[in-house]
Amino acid sequence: MASRPSEVAGLAICAGPRNPKEPVCWLILGDVDDPRVVDESSLLKELLKATVSWRTGPRCPKCGQKHVEVLEPGRVFRCPKCVMTFKAEEALRGLGFMSYVSSDLVDKYLRGTLRGRAVELLVKNYQLVPPSLHPSGVEYEWVKPIDFKDTDLGIRTLTEEELLELLREIGVIKGESEPRARREGAERPKKFRELSDAQLLKVEELLKPAYRPGDRQFMWLYVAGYGAKARISPVSIAKLLKMLYDETGDGDDMRTRASALVYSYKKAGVDLEPYAEDLKQLLGVEPYGLEREIEEAQVKGKSGLQEILEDALGEEKALEVLRELEEIFGTASPYRDSVIELLDFEAQLYAVANLRKLMTVRARRVEDENGSRLVYKERVVIGAPTEVVVYVNPIGGITKYQVKWEAYTRPRSMVVGPALLEEIVDRLKAEGLVLSSRIVNDVVAAIVEGFIRRGKATIRTELESPGFYYLDGKLVVVGYRVEEPSKEGLRKALELLDEVATKWFGKVLDRFATVVKWGVRAPFAYAYKQLGKWIKWLYLFGASNTGKTTMAEIATIHMWGLELGRHEKTGASIDTPYRLGVVLSQSTLPVVVNEPGPALSKDEIIDMMKNAVEKPIVRGRQHRGTYVDIPALAALAFTSNKYFPKDEAFLRRLLVLKFTHGEKIPKEKVEEFDRKVKPRLGELRAIGAFIASYALKNGLGEDPEDFSINALREAYREAGLEPPSWLELEGSLESEEEFYEDIRESIRSFLVERVNEEYSRFVGRVVLDVGDKAVSLERTDLSFEERAKVVLEKQLIPWLILKGEVVYVTKGMVEELRGRIGDTTLKDVAELLGWSYDSKHSFREGRKVRNVSVAYTSLEDFLSFLQTKPE
Repeated sequence: MASRPSEVAGLAICAGPRNPKEPVCWLILGDVDDPRVVDESSLLKELLKATVSWRTGPRCPKCGQKHVEVLEPGRVFRCPKCVMTFKAEEALRGLGFMSYVSSDLVDKYLRGTLRGRAVELLVKNYQLVPPSLHPSGVEYEWVKPIDFKDTDLGIRTLTEEELLELLREIGVIKGESEPRARREGAERPKKFRELSDAQLLKVEELLKPAYRPGDRQFMWLYVAGYGAKARISPVSIAKLLKMLYDETGDGDDMRTRASALVYSYKKAGVDLEPYAEDLKQLLGVEPYGLEREIEEAQVKGKSGLQEILEDALGEEKALEVLRELEEIFGTASPYRDSVIELLDFEAQLYAVANLRKLMTVRARRVEDENGSRLVYKERVVIGAPTEVVVYVNPIGGITKYQVKWEAYTRPRSMVVGPALLEEIVDRLKAEGLVLSSRIVNDVVAAIVEGFIRRGKATIRTELESPGFYYLDGKLVVVGYRVEEPSKEGLRKALELLDEVATKWFGKVLDRFATVVKWGVRAPFAYAYKQLGKWIKWLYLFGASNTGKTTMAEIATIHMWGLELGRHEKTGASIDTPYRLGVVLSQSTLPVVVNEPGPALSKDEIIDMMKNAVEKPIVRGRQHRGTYVDIPALAALAFTSNKYFPKDEAFLRRLLVLKFTHGEKIPKEKVEEFDRKVKPRLGELRAIGAFIASYALKNGLGEDPEDFSINALREAYREAGLEPPSWLELEGSLESEEEFYEDIRESIRSFLVERVNEEYSRFVGRVVLDVGDKAVSLERTDLSFEERAKVVLEKQLIPWLILKGEVVYVTKGMVEELRGRIGDTTLKDVAELLGWSYDSKHSFREGRKVRNVSVAYTSLEDFLSFLQTKPE
């Protein structure tokens, strides 16, 4: 296919009487917005197979939403309703089709476009066909292309019976006898309100100067549409428009005028049958449209009420009229008319988003001999918000907003959010759209509030953070695609997991098994908190090159198909309350934190984490004068070679696994793993997919650890494999005391090695005084206690000092210990061993006195500690 010129939008087919079968038939075009209705409509399904048809634009695979955000044209999209990202090949596609309908049936049933349940039948309109390009960048595709060898081009002709059945299936009609029954017995909806006589007179006064020849039909159309949006009775709106009709000497046909009212209310989904008699009596005629559909061509023209008012009254007066109409109707105009919100009562300052001219300004209301007007003071932002979506989180947390911002100076609209309002303003500044930084926050906030207060915003009470939640007593998933894997895909993933466990992590198999089982339950950490339970966070600590980070990534990133950048952080990424709050609130899926020392050394971070492990809220903070909660959604998995936590209360909330120097993985084996196994780890995503499906079907159960093992066993059974014995292994420490004992033993072993090393290096034969004789001994003949005394007395280790019967240790020991026990301080070591600590102890060196921090204990206790053997 030749490349498409940039100015060409695509190829279109026009419906109507001009076609190969004229004048006998008309060509009718069908547009299926939501392809899911096809399976519920037998005739439509059959028709799509039998006649010329094609695929149109992408739809959300979860909800069928067709208004999707384009992240990568033609490739990647995002559903603003489900907050779900999906690829073109995963998308549902709209459908188009062609049919012939005889001319007499068109006159009888199809006098204009018919809109049914997610399906439109176009009679005098056009449809794009392949190879047109959808605005999303997706190319239209033939399902059953035009057959140029066939005299009818492969287009199916519908009989009267089939046409009526199709109209019933798509919800346009419900049977021939129903309209009469509705007329006779239907009750008026109680949700509509009536305008008072005073309000009718006021609105008539506002609109009368703009009710001019050329605009009158549009006035009927847009005022009626405004009334339908504001849930005002069609009879009240008819009274208002009849007053304008009579008082201005409007001589045009009343049936034509009233057809616009009927069209607007029907388009808003309002059944006018209960009002038919009142409308007929009030208007003196039966309006067109009560008995048939109005053609769209009769109601197209002006963009909205504001355009009509500006043409007649000028922009300033038009804005004031719109403002007063909003007060009476109780909502904003449903058209691309300005949104106006009060900023200052005393100064009568207003924020105005002019959706026609696409500009955001601040205006002042003035009154003079010409009446009230809104006069612009300054431009605040280039462009204006044309759509606002408000995300209200049902589990708590700050409200977020999504704004579609349009400007004539930009080639395409910009969608920002879901985000906080100040983040939206920051984006506008970054785009160079803000002209007045001093007042932009106030103006944007007021306009967004105007969208909300006047019913122009879309309010979504839904979760925007991906993950698993309990809502209304049921486990649900948000923004994370759950698709049960194929049996073959699951089997390959589990075989790979078993290979990794036994071949590559066999030396630490108990800890590998524990990490995998933690990874199974970690995405449900928040859901468990909703059930009144909680799971420990993971802490992998010890020697470098033992596979700690790889283990954590396997159980989280690879098994659940997560993004490394989003779900793997460093300690610096969580070292402030704000940063930690962002990481914990982004989703319920786990996050790996490598070397968390910069964060865990801060008391405020530790306190937040202790709260976040057990409770659904990590913290509260002030936001624009309001106290808001930040949810603790994610569970964290820490990996560290250097730092171990010192807060006992925090340690009780951790599943701590220790790795020793003897468990280091040789460099050549690491390289082999990276070469042979790492590229295949994406296959493990099938395990997470199965676990998610299993949880959604069966729930989480009472015990998180039982859920982990049961889900994994079921995965192996589903794949036709025997669950391996290593699944039963556990590598956790029993308590925080066991963890500290492990650290104490590391220090003791280190000191013993250093004493023996220095003794062997510098000491040959040893002479001891035994009674009145000097006895010469081989160095190996001395006991360890005697060897330690020799090393201390000779001061063979610079940071180990003996003064009288007291042994002092300086910071040098901590530096050498770092490779074994991680980052710590001399004070921490003293507290851990039960020794004393002095931050400023004086030692004399020749004529100088040196002040250093020391840990110290008696010689007797020091020697006793070195000779202690763990039970």
